[in-house]
Amino acid sequence: MVRYVGRETPQTERRNEMLEINGAGYGGAPGVRRWERKLTALARQIDDPEALGQVLDLVDHLNRQIGTAVRDLYAEGHSTADLGAALGISRQAVAKRWPRSERER
Repeated sequence: MVRYVGRETPQTERRNEMLEINGAGYGGAPGVRRWERKLTALARQIDDPEALGQVLDLVDHLNRQIGTAVRDLYAEGHSTADLGAALGISRQAVAKRWPRSERER
């Protein structure tokens, strides 16, 4: 697997361009770049299995929060196409990762 350290991947670059086009700025949330830098620094400090486990717990927590945010965006009337455009992925990928209901799983 190719790791992009200290620079954007083609996917994040495209996503950021789409967010700029849509007027949301980077991530549409204040401080995203700051947190990105903090998380990168944290990952570079992993020096034992316990620390790795703690970082994975953080990733799980972030994924749950992202799921909550997606559900909130659905409730506000945003479509999978809207989210896909902002994230630089297909609407099908959005629907698969974050289905609107249990029925869609």
